[in-house]
Amino acid sequence: MAHRWLGHYNFHWNPLVSFRQRRDELARWVDDNESPRAVLDEDEALGVAVGHRNLRLTMHRTGFDISVGSPRISIEPLEGVFSAVADIFRPRGVHVAIARTVHTYDMEADYKNPRQRLAQRVTGLAAGEGFGPTDCSLLVDFSQEYCKLQVEFGIVDADELEERLRGTGMGRLSGLNLPRVSDVGRDFPPLSLLCDSTWRPLRSYPIASDDTSLLWNYIRESISRVNSDCASVADDLGRFVEQEVRDELNLGA
Repeated sequence: MAHRWLGHYNFHWNPLVSFRQRRDELARWVDDNESPRAVLDEDEALGVAVGHRNLRLTMHRTGFDISVGSPRISIEPLEGVFSAVADIFRPRGVHVAIARTVHTYDMEADYKNPRQRLAQRVTGLAAGEGFGPTDCSLLVDFSQEYCKLQVEFGIVDADELEERLRGTGMGRLSGLNLPRVSDVGRDFPPLSLLCDSTWRPLRSYPIASDDTSLLWNYIRESISRVNSDCASVADDLGRFVEQEVRDELNLGA
């Protein structure tokens, strides 16, 4: 079963001409009502981490981002800050625009050279004299009736997974900068398939309400749908890759 490590979710709203004035009002509200773990304060952005250093809400002129840098936390501690955002910014046309998640699918750790075997299986080339495949990552596009996914995936061991999650080795494709994971909450699996997924809706349906509770429910449901879609594809890819490695092993390559 796929396990989510990181998530970054971008929502758009109609551009705000008075963004800087509203940003300043929100900053004063945060000072009076919250004890943020971290703050981003720029002319065109205001971000706060609430409840956990890697749970962040960042407002921009054209929308906002929610970043979750730990598999152990939910977005619920951000509800109070978002209520203030809704009251102060009065956003219109809110809709989810793009999201990025990182999942892993645990694999059996007793395979011999699994990355090489997958690379051989995918390319049809065997090791021999000269150049031979030793590792691979694949990029595949998926789509269904309401969204499309672009997934880059490959086999990693525990050390490489930790390096990618704690370092800067993620987020190359969509331009969304993923947070670095700090609160792991579980051991890194000895061997897993790492799935770096970018989710986009095929059509946008802005929520036609400025009711704070309806907006927050829309955000919660959108993030849940993104996570479910990305986890489902990671599960399918994990089972496929495991079978490919087994088949290559059975061929004695």
